[in-house]
Amino acid sequence: MQIEHRILGKTGVRVSVIGLGTGAFGFGKLERGVGAGIVRRALELGITYLDTAHYYETELMVGDGIAGERERVFVATKTAKRNRRTAEEDLKLSLKQLGTDYVDLWLMHCVNTIADVDALIAPGGPLDLASEAKRAGQVRFIGMTGHARPNVLAYALERYPLDVVMPALGMIDTLVTGPEHSLLPAVRRLDCGLVAMKVLGNGALAGEHSAAIRHALELGAHTAVVGVQSEAEVEQAAAVGVAPLPLNPDERRRLAALAGRQVARREGCPFWPGDTQVIALEPGWKGGVEMVLPTA
Repeated sequence: MQIEHRILGKTGVRVSVIGLGTGAFGFGKLERGVGAGIVRRALELGITYLDTAHYYETELMVGDGIAGERERVFVATKTAKRNRRTAEEDLKLSLKQLGTDYVDLWLMHCVNTIADVDALIAPGGPLDLASEAKRAGQVRFIGMTGHARPNVLAYALERYPLDVVMPALGMIDTLVTGPEHSLLPAVRRLDCGLVAMKVLGNGALAGEHSAAIRHALELGAHTAVVGVQSEAEVEQAAAVGVAPLPLNPDERRRLAALAGRQVARREGCPFWPGDTQVIALEPGWKGGVEMVLPTA
């Protein structure tokens, strides 16, 4: 049986409803050959959406895994930089490490604040660069990710014609930030591609694995990116994508109860819904920018 595919909004591209999240086995957790093997196994199972970023330390693994298969996969990578120069450095490095002359989707990452949207959209900023790269054929589609405030992504959609957005879209987020209320109506109205992350809550919802993934797909995600650390976990995720039926009432109650226990904890509560980092105003690798903030 084959994994279900959906059209990724106005991109018109068909992608698998399960995406491979490589961050979970990045940051030196696995050797390059092992990571490449996970990527190859995902392709064998029909997963065509691959999520990476060079700072995950997985782009080389993805590049190895897709060798000879480039045209049948959809590769998404990211930059968390907030000025043109450092974003351009990221894109060049991504292309080199992936061993390709284009990426299917280039995402402006961790866009949780209005200041970050402003920095990305500013004249001569990263989104101007992304548009130029799109015209040059280095980038097919442009998107944004956001962990903490789906309303910020909705604001960005009104200001820039993004092809794809990637919000945190698990049951934890339903309970805390409500992306289905603040973001998804705009996504549907603008026919934007919708990619879900944090569907397993960084592993906190693994006890309801299938229901957690299907919750995001039921909300309208075109693909749910699932972080894995082994070929066995890829196989488990792929199995959910074969027939992702809506949750029944018992599954929904169990999933909501599990997520509720996580968000109710003072110690160990998921980190991303409360992220207050304003990347645009920080120096260093993130690519801080000088900004004139609005006055009262």
